[in-house]
Amino acid sequence: MNNIEEIFRNSLKNIEAPYDPKAWEAMSKRLDQKLPVKNPKTSFKWTWFASGLIVIAVASYFAIQKNEPKTILADKSVQQKTEISAENQIESKGKSVKQVAKINESEITQTTNTKIENQIQFEKAHLIFNPAKIDTPIETISANALLGTPSVFKTPKTGTKYCENEIVTIQNSNDLSLGLVSSNGFNSVIKANSSSNIELNPGDYFYSYLLNGKKEREIAFTVYAKVKADFYADEEMVFYKGLPVSNLSSTNTASKYTWLNDKGVVLSKEKSFDAHFFSKGNHAVTLAIQAENGCESKITKNVRCEASYNLLAMNSFIPTSSNSKINTFLPYALLERNIPFTMQIIDPKTGQILYETKSESEPWDGIDKRTQQLIAPSTPYIWKVNLEKTEIGESKNYQGTITRFED
Repeated sequence: MNNIEEIFRNSLKNIEAPYDPKAWEAMSKRLDQKLPVKNPKTSFKWTWFASGLIVIAVASYFAIQKNEPKTILADKSVQQKTEISAENQIESKGKSVKQVAKINESEITQTTNTKIENQIQFEKAHLIFNPAKIDTPIETISANALLGTPSVFKTPKTGTKYCENEIVTIQNSNDLSLGLVSSNGFNSVIKANSSSNIELNPGDYFYSYLLNGKKEREIAFTVYAKVKADFYADEEMVFYKGLPVSNLSSTNTASKYTWLNDKGVVLSKEKSFDAHFFSKGNHAVTLAIQAENGCESKITKNVRCEASYNLLAMNSFIPTSSNSKINTFLPYALLERNIPFTMQIIDPKTGQILYETKSESEPWDGIDKRTQQLIAPSTPYIWKVNLEKTEIGESKNYQGTITRFED
């Protein structure tokens, strides 16, 4: 029974009969006839108490209805707007710049969802666009790309070691100016994408440049000092073992020495040596030295020769003398040098050969082999010598005249 009453009560709870003023007035007259209205004997005190309870209940009901539902709806609204804004930001790759510009950032910053807000801020920080074309789609890039790809310095291709006074070409293939400085006070600037020829002085050289807003400095190369080449020569030429000798010596110590004549032929590789000059006049000699650091230095000087070399031959002899040093003829140098040779004595009138020898033990005694007679005195004859082995700068052929004198 109770269940049936509850069912009826619930079904009729929300039913409201339509209001008809005329029907209500007729019903009121009938009730007044059947049941006359009497003044209630209700206590005044209880009336006011009940009224107060009703007012409080009604006020509480409206307060709850006003605050709770609107708060929930407000939270849901903000969250929905935040999620929509985040989705619009994250999926904005296909949108235009105009559409993205309409995003309401104030709504994003008001969200209570910290994760969504951080994601939105991250995506916003990595959005770029091309202002030259307003319809260009926005692209998402990394933070490094947003800041610009860091520049990389391309070191010029040069050697690591140089010597004093060398000239090096430095090619700067960077898009930034390059400074070249050294410990000796040198300072030069090579413009971007250009080259410069630098004459080097001793010291350590460095590249100096500004890269990604930071001053950089790195070793470029080292330049070593040269040992200055110089030499001296004996003032007077002497003869030693039948050869003219002028001693040349380097004034500085080095690891290598190279002496050259005026034709570039190597004369010696010692610190000092005996040079042979065979013709009268100045002879250019070059000394090149190399120090322990590998640097070379050279100098060229003229060395003076006062007389031409002619095998130290005499121009007269006395065949009838008892002195063996003057009674025969053979150029003195052939006795000292011990080299293969051929000597001929020639009649200047006829061109015929009077005598010939190939041994230093067979000098000419003045006899004409054609007549087997001693040549006439005071008559000059021609001698010629052909050497099979010579020194640097020496000729193979020598000649002169020889005259017989009497005691």
